[in-house]
Amino acid sequence: MRKGNLVTTTRPTNGHRPMTRAESEAWYTNAYTNWGPHNCAGESWVHSGVMDVPLAAGTQLMVIRARCSARTGWCERPGYAEVVGADGVPLKVPRAALALA
Repeated sequence: MRKGNLVTTTRPTNGHRPMTRAESEAWYTNAYTNWGPHNCAGESWVHSGVMDVPLAAGTQLMVIRARCSARTGWCERPGYAEVVGADGVPLKVPRAALALA
């Protein structure tokens, strides 16, 4: 797999991308109105800043970077490829879930 290759997802998986400012504000607004500013342990609600995007099996994507790490939750994980779909939004998807088209 190289930059510019077309790939397809071999199984349903999630792509990861950073949250936009509007999504972050909406998350905090929703968390505050539904649960309050703290969870049951008294800790403040903080999101990871990453949005999961579900991808169906057979989704066609184009590779931007063949090897990279992705922030999934609170840590960086290796084994990802940066791809772009039909909507033009860059996502990081596990390489194990991709095959050349």
